[in-house]
Amino acid sequence: MGWDYAWNSRKELIAHLCDEPTNYKTLVRKVTSEDGESVLWAVHEIGPDDKENPGFRFVMCYLMRYDRKHRLHGCKEIGETMGPSYYSCPLSFLEMVPEPEGEYVKQWRESVRRFHADMAEKARRFKALKIGDTVKLRDGCTPSEVVLTSLKPLRGTHDGVLYTVSEQDLALRTAVDLNNAALELRKQGKLAEAEPLLRQALAIDEQDRGATHPKIPHRLNNLCTVVIPQGKLAEAKSLLARAWQLKRGQHDLTSTRLLFVRLAIAMLELQPVEVFVGQLKNLLALESLPDHAEVVKVWDITCFIESLRPKIPPDAGNFLTALVSAMNDRAKLADLDRFPEWRTQPPIPLDAPWPNAEKAVVKC
Repeated sequence: MGWDYAWNSRKELIAHLCDEPTNYKTLVRKVTSEDGESVLWAVHEIGPDDKENPGFRFVMCYLMRYDRKHRLHGCKEIGETMGPSYYSCPLSFLEMVPEPEGEYVKQWRESVRRFHADMAEKARRFKALKIGDTVKLRDGCTPSEVVLTSLKPLRGTHDGVLYTVSEQDLALRTAVDLNNAALELRKQGKLAEAEPLLRQALAIDEQDRGATHPKIPHRLNNLCTVVIPQGKLAEAKSLLARAWQLKRGQHDLTSTRLLFVRLAIAMLELQPVEVFVGQLKNLLALESLPDHAEVVKVWDITCFIESLRPKIPPDAGNFLTALVSAMNDRAKLADLDRFPEWRTQPPIPLDAPWPNAEKAVVKC
């Protein structure tokens, strides 16, 4: 649907979208600002007003603009199933609406959750600023960085000149920013460039969230996926041992990924794989796994597997590929039975020790 301009005020436009009599009612609404656009989010419901028998609910994204030439306010409607390229929808709205079917919905909802996690992290990073910090400014700003001399108002110096800085000018690279940039570099095979970004993301989360936060094992695992292809296996084993120790008693989706990467190391070193496969079999037998770290549900690790293929037997590479497919889609678990290392391996308790485990250092 295109743009429709017909309202004399934004208040009148919002009333038309949410308050005027229609075949649906508006349960909640909120106006946000994103990428310079005013966005009205709403949850509508069609059907009975009965808590025990609720009607059909859906999330709508309304972009709102003002046409100065014609002095009219307008909107563009985008349903959730169309996968809007805006992500400031309140998380509580998603909780009110069961996830509908559609190829774009799951990806859009994950992007909304990442958007809010990123915003929360940027807020934490901003609160952690202190006078004397050197901060980089966003692209296009002159100068490119300043030394903070005041926080309220936000001011800093560069080459002896004092500048007033807006919060929007700060290029506060969060752990999420660094992680995502590193994973793009990993896809391109630029492992040496990705590694310091992942180390910095880990350090930020350790500082802001604490060294035992559920996000830390996820960061450690991502770091291992770039150090392993570079031959740093001893360090990777130590990092994974630390991550696995942190998961004790709160195993979730990240636990399966830790086991997958540790299994890959065992294959590289031609070491026994039974414990890692057995523990994976234990976890994947569960109907569903929690996600304490709020990670992307579909794990794209193809580049990591391809980097290992020249160093492991062909069947091992094929097994890893089939395994990650089953981790992403439980319907493919039966495909693993063609591999004897999976078919003949019984589940193993998650508290069973790993063979040849490196000493883990857990920060407190």
